[in-house]
Amino acid sequence: MGVTLRRTRHHTARLVAGLLYGLLWLAPVAHAQPVANTTVDTLKDEVARLRADLDTLLDVRLERQLLSGYFDFDYVTDNKAVSPGHFRAHHLSLFVTRQWRHARMFSEVEFEDGADHAGSGAGVTGDGQVKLENAWVEYNHGGAVNLRAGKLFLPQYWNVNHYPTTVLTTQRPLMVRAVFPADITGVMLHGTAFSGDVGYGYRLYTGNGQGPNPSATDDNENKAVGLHLTLHLGDTLPGVSRLDLALTGYSERTAAGAHDIHGAEAQLDAGRLGLLAEYAAGAEADTEGFYVQPAWRLTGTLFGVYRYDYLDDGARAVVRHTAGVDWRPVPNLSLKTSVDHHDARDGEDYQSFNMTVAAFF
Repeated sequence: MGVTLRRTRHHTARLVAGLLYGLLWLAPVAHAQPVANTTVDTLKDEVARLRADLDTLLDVRLERQLLSGYFDFDYVTDNKAVSPGHFRAHHLSLFVTRQWRHARMFSEVEFEDGADHAGSGAGVTGDGQVKLENAWVEYNHGGAVNLRAGKLFLPQYWNVNHYPTTVLTTQRPLMVRAVFPADITGVMLHGTAFSGDVGYGYRLYTGNGQGPNPSATDDNENKAVGLHLTLHLGDTLPGVSRLDLALTGYSERTAAGAHDIHGAEAQLDAGRLGLLAEYAAGAEADTEGFYVQPAWRLTGTLFGVYRYDYLDDGARAVVRHTAGVDWRPVPNLSLKTSVDHHDARDGEDYQSFNMTVAAFF
């Protein structure tokens, strides 16, 4: 790091000195007779050196390694018969990223519920969870062709954009990770291209099926495959800054049989109004879920949100209504509160109250 900083300072000093040198030459040239060819050649040489220094600075800046992440802390209470209100040190996630000119690497390690593991020999005790959420390396050939390999989130909207400083509610929709799997270990080809104001995006992936340890091995030779197609129409309608429509599918063959899932998504931003909606269904397990989430920007930093959730996992159906507000006094800090009404068909109905503070760093 010290060598990199010294190199950056050295090239910055050369760049500033070169610019001052060029200005000293150019000032008399602007008010005098044409200068001799030797002076022009000198200026050309200096410009070439400045360009080389700038390229070097860009290389140093692009080839960088960063550590960032987020932390969220909750308070939850409800009116269940036996369920005390409680604080929760929910997540501490650490991101490590590395950027090159045509490639990048990303990893996320998550500590959940104040993870505390200790022990010696054969015995290990503790609470919470530590896991590798996702980790991948990617080659960027251009906007339309990018290749990613590693442990990857499946590309459904809420699955990819689940971070507490991004989403507006404390709890994720019921269907998320209950119909589609959360992730896959394999490879993904993805990209986006535009024809006029219309954009087309795709994510094609394959990897290990959902076995006992899918990040390390597969339980059969049949690989899971998936496809996610997006149509971007945001610039084609007046007053609409974003309109994304997507279709998605996933299929794998296991020892127990076929496992096929399909779904659809919509995202709309129009002025102060935002709308998210997702639907997914599994053909074999009779699982089905969807949510519709409108939101309204009340002020520049305050959002109101409502969500209708539905999930049928084959055993029972659950409906949940969520209403809340999200205040973001600064871009990387989110203060959220919400009230949920849970309507479990053939089960217990109850209400819950949630408060969250989430910070990205």
